[in-house]
Amino acid sequence: MHAPLANPDIVRFHPPPKHLDKPEAKLWNELVNTYVLDDCGSLELLQSAMEARARARRCRESIDKEGECVRDFRGTLKPHPLINAEKSARSSYVGLMRMLRLKV
Repeated sequence: MHAPLANPDIVRFHPPPKHLDKPEAKLWNELVNTYVLDDCGSLELLQSAMEARARARRCRESIDKEGECVRDFRGTLKPHPLINAEKSARSSYVGLMRMLRLKV
């Protein structure tokens, strides 16, 4: 389990990857400044977790905008195709956070 920092007043410098969106970059900063996440493996898992979280968030935003159901080319009402992508990305995010032993 990743331990909280012994001295939380010390800010650790592991900037978020440049491609992360603002919400995930903010969470990245909060996590690396709260927990000891300074080995390559942990930072790689954290990056994957933030990417999965971003994907789930973007899917949710599209679903919220377009509706949970869409019509296919025949006009038949179907579940939005991003629902499964959101579920998969959210599951990946939770699994990666568990691997890091961080609470979500």
